[in-house]
Amino acid sequence: MLKYIKENWKQIIHLLLGTYRFGVNNKWWCDFPSIFGIPIYKRTPRRIYQNYQKAKFRALYCYFINTETAKKLFPSHFKGHP
Repeated sequence: MLKYIKENWKQIIHLLLGTYRFGVNNKWWCDFPSIFGIPIYKRTPRRIYQNYQKAKFRALYCYFINTETAKKLFPSHFKGHP
């Protein structure tokens, strides 16, 4: 799990905070703005939590990450599942 976070921390920040150019495609800076970007004044704890839920959904149900990595990153989602 720590290896995944260490390798993809820029993209994680981008998806959670909704940055426009930082972290897009896991890069320091991108030449084009992201469709997931949100203005700074709209970045509230509730919005960050919603972004977390959306990122988790995309990762799990669109198969962006494999099941083993998902179980390590989101253990509460797999409670009661083998």
